[in-house]
Amino acid sequence: SCLPILLQMPIFFALFHVLNFSVAKEIPVGAMTESLVTSAHNATIFGAPISSTFMMSQEQLDALVPGTSQQSVRIVTMTLIVLMSLSTFITQKQLMVKGMPTGQANPMAQQMKILVYVFPLMFAVFGINFPIGVLFYWLTTNIWSMGQQWYVIRNNPAPGSPAYAEWEARQARKA
Repeated sequence: SCLPILLQMPIFFALFHVLNFSVAKEIPVGAMTESLVTSAHNATIFGAPISSTFMMSQEQLDALVPGTSQQSVRIVTMTLIVLMSLSTFITQKQLMVKGMPTGQANPMAQQMKILVYVFPLMFAVFGINFPIGVLFYWLTTNIWSMGQQWYVIRNNPAPGSPAYAEWEARQARKA
């Protein structure tokens, strides 16, 4: 269950680095030209710059993009953090409830029960330091993963799981 997160980490860290250091300071890095950096620097989501964070002071926001309200940045950030944490929880819970074989002595299930609550809490706590663009990326990735996971669990369930019983019932109705 941690493999998708591990596979995303290089992209996540690259995006974090680009938004925090290149876009926020308008310094071209790698393949980003000066015009791309300027465009990204001025990009907003619901009025909040994509490189801003919850912890930024009004002075930092004015230096980043003049006229940006700290309150609007904090509202957008908290909304994205809540949605990101909720979508992480739902995705993990979906995998645990529908995709895992049932059984009392399943150590993987016990570990998943802990992670289902720890991951969203951890992301919520650390999310206040993430740029808004990273939070938006994480949210959209979670929503994509949730749909993808629903499709896979529904059409290719693990034997012994509740989804497998549902799949067998659908197959019997078709026959």
